[in-house]
Amino acid sequence: MNTKTLILSTTSSSYIEVMDTMILNDATILNVSLGDVYEDVLPISLQINWGDNNILYYDNDLYKLYRKESIISEVLYGKFGKILTNTYSFEYYPSKTATYKKMTAQFLIKYTNKDTTLITIPIEIRSADYFESVYDMKLISSHVLPENNVKTHKFLTDKGKYIVEVETLETTNQEVVLV
Repeated sequence: MNTKTLILSTTSSSYIEVMDTMILNDATILNVSLGDVYEDVLPISLQINWGDNNILYYDNDLYKLYRKESIISEVLYGKFGKILTNTYSFEYYPSKTATYKKMTAQFLIKYTNKDTTLITIPIEIRSADYFESVYDMKLISSHVLPENNVKTHKFLTDKGKYIVEVETLETTNQEVVLV
């Protein structure tokens, strides 16, 4: 499975952006960091729509028990909102029936001054084709059966080391492939 990291950044609490289309090759884990998102105004909540109707809600814990929770991010980085310091991950899978699958992920951040930030990420997931799935194939053996004109060929794939068997039935002027 592939892994891709995306770092989102904004310049104000009232911000709207539609990013360029992100192309993912085959199954991919997308890690999204919100570390550079505007935080001069305290964020209240984060809503993530990953594009497949999987919507997650995160509320900022405004009241902290300092005897139980770490304040390192507040002291060192000035980050008071826990929702913007986390990295969020999601697994994207390609379509089983199409070469491309298009989705749109959205990150909606609400702030205490009633401003909102909306970042939209168009995502295109490309399915691996047959060659990318097996790479090259090497012929292991061939058998010709004279009584019914069937030829059997066995191949070994480079990726995965699978054995693929192909039978051909020889007719008068053409061959028919039976897999």
